[in-house]
Amino acid sequence: MKVFLFLVLLPTTVLSLKIGLFLEDSDIAESIVDVSQYALDQIGSTLEIVTRVYSKTYTSLLEQLCALLEDGVVAVVSASGSTFTAVEAQVVSQFDVPYIAAVATNPYLKTEESDFLLLMAPSDIYQCQAIFDLMKQYNWYDFTVMASADDRGINGMVYLQYLVSRDSDFSIIDVQHFDVSKGINEESFMSELQEIKNSLARIIVLNCAAKYAKLIFNAAKRMGLMEDDFVWIVSDSIAGDQEKISYSGSYPSYYEGIFGTVPSYGQDSATLTSFTDRYILGHGGSSSNIMMSSVLVADALAMIHTSLPSNVNTEPSLSCSSPAAWSDGQSFLNSIFGATYEGLSSTVDFNDEGVSKSTSYDIMNFRSGFQKVGSWSSSSGLELQTENIVFAGGSENPPSGYGSTLSGYHLRIGVVQEPPIAFLNQSCVDTTKPSCWTGWNPDIIAKLAVELNFTYEFIENQRYGGYDSETGTWNGIIGDIINKTTDLTMALTISTERSAFIDFTHSFFEDEASFVVVAPTGQSSANAFFFLLPFDISVWLSVIGLVVILSILMTCLSKLSPYGKYGAKKYALQTCQCEGCLERRKHKLRKKNTGCAVDKVEEVDSLNDMSFYNSLFNIGTGFVGQGGETLPSAPSGRFLVFSWWLFVMILTSMYTANLTAHLTLERSTISIVEMIDLLDQDTYTWGLIKDRNLESMMRSRNSDFAQLVNTGVALESLQDGIDRVAEGSFVFIDDSSVLSYNFKDDCTVMQTYTGKFSNEWAFGLQMNSPYKDLINTYFLQFREEGYFTEVWDKWYSTGTGCSRETAGSNTMFDIPILAGLFYILGIGIMCSLFLVILETIHAAIADMNKSRGFWASLGHRLRLKRREIVQEWCGRSSVSPLVE
Repeated sequence: MKVFLFLVLLPTTVLSLKIGLFLEDSDIAESIVDVSQYALDQIGSTLEIVTRVYSKTYTSLLEQLCALLEDGVVAVVSASGSTFTAVEAQVVSQFDVPYIAAVATNPYLKTEESDFLLLMAPSDIYQCQAIFDLMKQYNWYDFTVMASADDRGINGMVYLQYLVSRDSDFSIIDVQHFDVSKGINEESFMSELQEIKNSLARIIVLNCAAKYAKLIFNAAKRMGLMEDDFVWIVSDSIAGDQEKISYSGSYPSYYEGIFGTVPSYGQDSATLTSFTDRYILGHGGSSSNIMMSSVLVADALAMIHTSLPSNVNTEPSLSCSSPAAWSDGQSFLNSIFGATYEGLSSTVDFNDEGVSKSTSYDIMNFRSGFQKVGSWSSSSGLELQTENIVFAGGSENPPSGYGSTLSGYHLRIGVVQEPPIAFLNQSCVDTTKPSCWTGWNPDIIAKLAVELNFTYEFIENQRYGGYDSETGTWNGIIGDIINKTTDLTMALTISTERSAFIDFTHSFFEDEASFVVVAPTGQSSANAFFFLLPFDISVWLSVIGLVVILSILMTCLSKLSPYGKYGAKKYALQTCQCEGCLERRKHKLRKKNTGCAVDKVEEVDSLNDMSFYNSLFNIGTGFVGQGGETLPSAPSGRFLVFSWWLFVMILTSMYTANLTAHLTLERSTISIVEMIDLLDQDTYTWGLIKDRNLESMMRSRNSDFAQLVNTGVALESLQDGIDRVAEGSFVFIDDSSVLSYNFKDDCTVMQTYTGKFSNEWAFGLQMNSPYKDLINTYFLQFREEGYFTEVWDKWYSTGTGCSRETAGSNTMFDIPILAGLFYILGIGIMCSLFLVILETIHAAIADMNKSRGFWASLGHRLRLKRREIVQEWCGRSSVSPLVE
């Protein structure tokens, strides 16, 4: 009898066990209930499904969830999204009742307060990894994210941002969230889509509900964001619910090529196909009811049926007004952890953290509907069937992911009226029109607009831009671009200070600082010795000394060299033993001792051609480009003359150039060579245009330049500076190119190039501007083609111009400046002395015979030369032959 009662009561007890199904109030709620009940019936479950439906408010959620728990359910299965699941899990976990979230994918739902939560759907972490690997497959490294500003949209993409932060190749250009708390229509997304368009992003990841995606795609099409070079990648909430983006079952052609991901829920499995057929044919259900959410809920219910312990035979008695844990809840949860069920979607099992072990996704590609073209899993990664993939416009070639044009874009260009950079047509009423502007920069903008196919307008400002340290703000066109009232500026000089607030394109022009001043017309006092001004007195004294030294050296080389006229003849007279030579020596001695004036005159012969007197004449005539009557015949002497002539030629050229500079500058009494010289005079005032980069650079360079700025006139504009220069006694400091152009027709003005404050010019952009890389590509092309130089020459060459001279330096040349020239002459002298030695050695070799070797021959010549020096040069002893 007891056994009978047990057998009878056990089914009765089991029949009384209830399982809660918690659903949002939606048009698919009935479908989920119908499919779930049919699935339980198919496995012979006796569990009773208790369904509660709540409206999408937290008040309704809590009321219905408490009612469900008070119904005595042993577990709860929910089809809520991640936002409501977070609340539901914490409430149910208080009672130790197992809670399975069938479709929630937020990876951050599992907390200490929701320890009875189990997640059926793969976490968004895996979906993000699948999307990341898909973009990596096609080298789509730069992308933007658009998501709903709710839990689904925000948390669903967090891990994708984390993956990007770990891979330096990737970059998220922009992230746009749209508000779904208010009424939604196509206009609700226009501002976000405009930001995406402005970012030049071509790869767009969309994460939101499918009902929003339909509106977004239509608005994006209107804005040109669904063209052939764009790629859209959508999350499973869209790809897994494609009917929501259809128009009465049909799809717009611009959907073609969209990528998506959906969890691998056995869409192609025989189990699900068989179940669907039975559901339609045997149950009379609709195929549209077989959807991802209904299949997951059915599997969750079946999992509870499979894992329900036999000792759970009483209903929980729970109440939200007095929360108390269900005594069998923990053992039931442990049973679920240890169970495995082959469900309709996939194998259902959980890891120790209560997360489904199923981590695979199908990669979908839209071709008249989403079609599977690959798969991704945490174990094997991404696998694609590339032959089945199409891209936007039906192309089989993947887009590069980078925009090559700005077609459909309208840019606002910041501009300052300043010749030759930009000229404004004064007759224009609407100064934003491109036709109102001409000049160097407008020409560059016009060419860039043709190449990139964008339209534009000019936004005029009076200043380039200065930084106010007190307010931390910029004015001028730099302020405009920081405040995003413009997209691009005309040429700005690049600086570290500016680069902290705006971006710059590649530079296309280099410049430096200079200053201009009207040249005085008065003449300076006469200087009778003006021709000595080019060289310092030390140089003149050194040249005189060199003339004397070289004259002596030339004489000595002529006497010492065995190949000079003097040396060769003296050697012959000393060594020759014929009667004629003996007679010559006696005759010479006789004439030398008679004291006859006629004999002394007749004695002057070719041996004296290289005397000190003649050598002095030869060296001196080199200064006037002439040579003496007789030149050295020995190589050593000739090399010495060559070295001297080279020295004189260079020295003369430098003298002529510096004399010209002195005579030129003498006509103007300008004593200002460097900008700093202005601080030590009171003849001129000076000034710079305020709020320009040159002013900032000078302030930061050193105290002298800072003082120059602080004590100078702060000019309001370029025209202000031009007018002050015309009035006289005013030095205008600015960029060289601007001054050169605006004063090139004024022959009364002198310009001095300082060689300081070099800078590069570039276009300014908003910080992290998406236009930067695209513009830089064309700027490199323009530079290679020489376009920048061509357009500068076009505008700089306009006007008549004049031969106005430029101020320069008239500094005297001193020894340190000319040291290199003296070194060259010194080397020449050393080489000449070395040649004398070589000539003596060569002559000794020529003297060698059977009875006299090299060293004997060399010693013989040296003894003869010593005798000659003593007898001839010093006038001692008598002349007698030396025969060996």
